[in-house]
Amino acid sequence: MIKRACKLAILLVMFCQIWLDGPLLARSQSQEDTFTSCDGKLSFSYPEDWYVEEILGNSTLIRLANSETALEALAADRLSPVGQVIELFIFPPSLDEVNPVDTLSNLRSPFQEEFYPVQAIEVQGWSAARLDSIITYEGVEISTIRIAITFPNNQFLMLTAQAFLNLFSELDANLEILLSSLSYQALDTGFSLDEWSVYFEPKCAFRLAYPADWIVSEAYSNQILLFNSQDAQDTRRRRRDYEDDQLEVEIIQPQDLPYFFEDIGFDATDAKPEDILTAYANAERLSVGTPTPFTVGDHDVLRADFTGGFILLYDFGEGQYALLAARSSEEGFATFEETVLQIAGSVQYDPIQEDEPAIEITPTPTP
Repeated sequence: MIKRACKLAILLVMFCQIWLDGPLLARSQSQEDTFTSCDGKLSFSYPEDWYVEEILGNSTLIRLANSETALEALAADRLSPVGQVIELFIFPPSLDEVNPVDTLSNLRSPFQEEFYPVQAIEVQGWSAARLDSIITYEGVEISTIRIAITFPNNQFLMLTAQAFLNLFSELDANLEILLSSLSYQALDTGFSLDEWSVYFEPKCAFRLAYPADWIVSEAYSNQILLFNSQDAQDTRRRRRDYEDDQLEVEIIQPQDLPYFFEDIGFDATDAKPEDILTAYANAERLSVGTPTPFTVGDHDVLRADFTGGFILLYDFGEGQYALLAARSSEEGFATFEETVLQIAGSVQYDPIQEDEPAIEITPTPTP
């Protein structure tokens, strides 16, 4: 009993010291990177030598670890002896407001676990709570920090950080780097998420922003279609000409472009960018001018104009291309062009992420 009391007292002193002044020392000595979730809503800083991955599903799980070995161990529901790990589990919005203090107070653990009292805290002005504990798992003592945060619109985040007991100070300092930089609804394209949403494909390799009140359709196998209204979508279905207040934006992602051209009998392998753009225009029966270099956002693209719209071809290198085509009426397109260019400038493509192995989501983090 005396040993247990001393152990808890030491951990409490370490916690108080780090909470008050430790993070400032850690922040001055380490370099940081920034992570932004696929949907653009959540971002935070973390030590640059850490590893981070996002696992997409009905909910979102983000895992961080101080080494690749620790990240692999976390995926296998284990904890490396020298590992520090943090998991953020973002729940779907609840109909009712979730109270962070009540959530952690009612927590039940399947392990032998010694809990501190739940503390009501604030994280970046959001209502939150913190629960520290020591888990004894197969004879090993693991320090665990749980933080529950309620975001706007009843979006709820549960964070769990774990390390062996002797690494508690380092873990807490690294956790403070994340918490002090945590931002929700901070879209890295610079758009307000009150007015803009983010499209991303399942592996998060390709994404773009678009007005939040627009309609997204993936009904066509090799295309993403954005419509500024239901009337515009109905016009597309009926194969009629667009009115002045109607707009369609069609996007073909790099992974879909070969299949699109395969369907129309064009071999895009080793084809020149201007030939790819022209082949698309011919397939869509669009009479376009000569493709010319154009800059949109951070991208150098080829642009070809036609009556009522334009086509942009992105060249991401190594034979990876994407197409964006926008069309309206001859008179109406001018009113939409600025918005379309904002959408076009927000395009992001990171093919490296396509090869990352998928990992099953574990809703309840375990050591």
